[in-house]
Amino acid sequence: MRNLIWLIEIGNSSISVARKSGRDAVLMKVFRSNDIPLLASFIMKSGSKSSNKVIISSVSPKTSNFLINRLNSFKNCSCLEIGKDIRFRIESKYFKYNKLGLDRKINAFGALKILKPPFLIFDFGTATTIDYISPKGVFEGGLICPGIDTSLECMSRSTALLPRPGLKRIRCLAGRSTAEGMLAGVLQGYGAMVDGLTDRFRREFGVPHIKTVATGGLVDIISGYCRKFYHQDRLLTLRSMAWIYEEWLNAGNGK
Repeated sequence: MRNLIWLIEIGNSSISVARKSGRDAVLMKVFRSNDIPLLASFIMKSGSKSSNKVIISSVSPKTSNFLINRLNSFKNCSCLEIGKDIRFRIESKYFKYNKLGLDRKINAFGALKILKPPFLIFDFGTATTIDYISPKGVFEGGLICPGIDTSLECMSRSTALLPRPGLKRIRCLAGRSTAEGMLAGVLQGYGAMVDGLTDRFRREFGVPHIKTVATGGLVDIISGYCRKFYHQDRLLTLRSMAWIYEEWLNAGNGK
């Protein structure tokens, strides 16, 4: 029986599923956060003739607990959670390390494996996080902003006349319809925010050659509205999970 290693990143609104292939992660499918039965069925059908090891990273304990209980009901499947079963650590100046989001720690760990700091990590998901890693590889802190899609949803819900446009790329700076204006507002606005904050970090921390790292489900959309990122990888979190798992195994765990 062959061994399959699955990597599952549980976010606030979606769940990304990948397979570990060597040192890399190959994206298989993205599910909505309420599609746990469908997700579990997908894994067990795909790995029905295999021994399945599932590595999970989650920012939603309720969702991860539901998924783990579902997967553990299958005889040929076992689950490990990063941060609980699989421990790792980054150097950090966060006031309470255990309050720093797991996804932010994982991204910092992975970015430090492939790039020399200093750099900013932009993660474009339900929320947009911007984290600064110093030249010494220390997590100095960061910003948490509403996500691009979240901003559109909030405007639509909080107003009487604004529609809910589908998130898509547009070329204009000044929209000529309400929907265009809303899309231009978030896309051009977030692009300007990326460039502006990068410049502010350069000045504030005296790091003129700071790199920019971009990830998250919406990174491919926003990348067209700001300066080119030094390193762009939509799957950075999943790849970083694979590297964390490898390092954990190499330290003599999981035997």
